[in-house]
Amino acid sequence: MCISFIAIRPPMILGPGDEPAKALMENLEKGRIVLLRGGKGIIPVVHPKDAARAHLLALEKATEFDGESFHLASFQVQFKDYANTFSKELGLKSVKMKAPYSLLYSIGWFLEILPKEYDINRFTIKFLGSNTKLDVSKITEKLGFKPKYGLEQTVKETADWYKSLK
Repeated sequence: MCISFIAIRPPMILGPGDEPAKALMENLEKGRIVLLRGGKGIIPVVHPKDAARAHLLALEKATEFDGESFHLASFQVQFKDYANTFSKELGLKSVKMKAPYSLLYSIGWFLEILPKEYDINRFTIKFLGSNTKLDVSKITEKLGFKPKYGLEQTVKETADWYKSLK
């Protein structure tokens, strides 16, 4: 007996209950979010319900596309638009503070060697300061996946969850 599989590669999954989003919103409220490289880095994001639907589609077509992998994203957005959509939803001012990438990357490295855990690390700096745009055409063409969630709806649901914690 042979087992068929398909690999779905979701990037950052964002929705209610997401701890990194909670940390982002806490830091936005404290004014501790900065724009690396002007906030122009592209980040791919997937809503949890879109991720679930993509996995169900993969399950249905596992035999047909056995062994293949697919990138997945509900939307791809510049970090400054991502952060400022959260700011707007929380009634905060837009993020305008900028910092050099190399400086924050060095700070991230330094904080990693300390015994206490911090929100900032080299992985986070690299992810938020880089262009991580994914080609999602394959999952659309072969599996028929079409995202149902965009930036505004995903951020609203996540921010509403965050506000309910207070």
